[in-house]
Amino acid sequence: MAVRQKMRIEKADWNPVTEAFIASALSTASIEDIKLQAQNGAVLFAVIDDSENTVAAFVLRVDTLANFSQGVVVAAGGRADIDLTKHVLPAIERMFIDCKSVRIHTARVGLIKKLAGQGYRGGEIVLEKELNHGTQ
Repeated sequence: MAVRQKMRIEKADWNPVTEAFIASALSTASIEDIKLQAQNGAVLFAVIDDSENTVAAFVLRVDTLANFSQGVVVAAGGRADIDLTKHVLPAIERMFIDCKSVRIHTARVGLIKKLAGQGYRGGEIVLEKELNHGTQ
């Protein structure tokens, strides 16, 4: 029988462990892009197990829109044996106290299916095109 560990979430500083977890979640953004968002108001959190090991990290921000606020999971990554959608996402949702909704960006098809099972729906599709503006 597996022993269930207690985990806690706390604000964190950037270090090699948190940076590696966040970097593992990125597909188009760079770790520098995420750190810049953190400098502009997004917050880095660490998930700590009962052995005091950092097992996951995530970055959150709140977007204020005309009629409501929306929580944004900017990036989240963790150890392969930790199911973030099952064990951490409910706590993240509770952290967005004054928000009407939560938005998560991902390029992982498997994660999209897991999130759909937790009540998330597709809100939009984002397309990107690199612009050269006359440079070769």
